[in-house]
Amino acid sequence: MKKLLPLLLILFLAMTGSPAGAATDYPARSVEIVVPFGAGGDTDFNARVLAKYLEKELGKAFIITNMAGGGGTIGAEEVQRSKADGYKLLVMHVQIFTNKAFGTVDWGYEAMDIVSAYGQGTGEIVMVRKDFPANNLKEMMAYLKKNPGKNFGCTPSGGSHYTGVVLNDNGAGLNIVTIGDTGERLVGLKNGTLDVIQSALPPARDYIQKGEFKIIGVTLSKRYPSYPDVPTLKEQGIDVSLDPTYTLYAPKGTPRDVLDKLDAAIKNIVLNNKEYAAEIDKAYKQVPFYMSGKDVKPLFEEFDKKFMSYSKLLREAY
Repeated sequence: MKKLLPLLLILFLAMTGSPAGAATDYPARSVEIVVPFGAGGDTDFNARVLAKYLEKELGKAFIITNMAGGGGTIGAEEVQRSKADGYKLLVMHVQIFTNKAFGTVDWGYEAMDIVSAYGQGTGEIVMVRKDFPANNLKEMMAYLKKNPGKNFGCTPSGGSHYTGVVLNDNGAGLNIVTIGDTGERLVGLKNGTLDVIQSALPPARDYIQKGEFKIIGVTLSKRYPSYPDVPTLKEQGIDVSLDPTYTLYAPKGTPRDVLDKLDAAIKNIVLNNKEYAAEIDKAYKQVPFYMSGKDVKPLFEEFDKKFMSYSKLLREAY
């Protein structure tokens, strides 16, 4: 009987799918990555380029599923309800903090396991038309305080909505107009229905290069390496830091060795793959950025604390 025990143990572990072998076998089949926004945006792009190289790194397909709605909450909650085995993952950025602060949901980043922070966007810029009588944040705020009621175009319950609330908390007196589509905000600024907007830089580049729009500042904690001449709002006196950190999440309780295997693959891609670096540079002028799930937690705690400190004002403005 004693001789049979080791064999029986091996058979039991094989039949029950013991976590001890999870990382060795993982992934045994294709993996789904849920992007909780529509196709074509920066989050979608970063997820797709990561998925392509994860497939090369781990030998199985990583398939992107776009599941838009609810400011990212529909897709995120779908992943939260999924089996914690590493075969359905989620990509998310700053919206995971703003949704909670706006009261859209009662959960945040802590509701899932963090695999890695695998990218950081170039941030969004606050812009005005060329005829707006301000060239920097100080001049813009001075003008707005004397001329309240100007229209600020932003996404509902997103980072730009947060920017509008913070500016108003500092006396801007803006009328916050929620418009989800970036193109509509750009057109609105050009035709005069909007006076100030926030947008990612790539879609607005042509307007800026033609001199139609002026940049007031970028909503990052520090200047982005690819755009060293663009000042932050923070350095100009108002801390509106919205570092869009693209992060891969897994359902709570995913085996540690599966998370570690994914994290190691992502680390190698981001820090060592020159083709990956060239793709993100060409598309969005991004530079490689990586933090492990463990190392990024203190940063996310700061993000959460900052956004929640404005929760009351954000909920009133929503």
